[in-house]
Amino acid sequence: MFKGGSTVPVKFQLKRADGTVVQSASLPVFLTPVKGATTTATVDEAVFSDPATSAFRWDGTTQQYVFNWSTKGFATGFKYTLSVKIPDNNQVLSVVVALR
Repeated sequence: MFKGGSTVPVKFQLKRADGTVVQSASLPVFLTPVKGATTTATVDEAVFSDPATSAFRWDGTTQQYVFNWSTKGFATGFKYTLSVKIPDNNQVLSVVVALR
């Protein structure tokens, strides 16, 4: 649950079956968030003020992909499905977050 209007950090790693972190040949693509069901839960995440980004980037230090989603303009009180497409195999990975 994130505060509406804030920036939500989206981070993930790609791993082989043995747990080894791998980097995709192409950067993942952040797909348009999909609004879902309503929610009345309280905000339980810190307010992030990092600037929003327009694409994923690879962080070699933490070996993960990072994207900062700006929630400005998105309705609060709803859950959103955030998805990323991995160009190497067209796989789509998703997580549900909510805005209050």
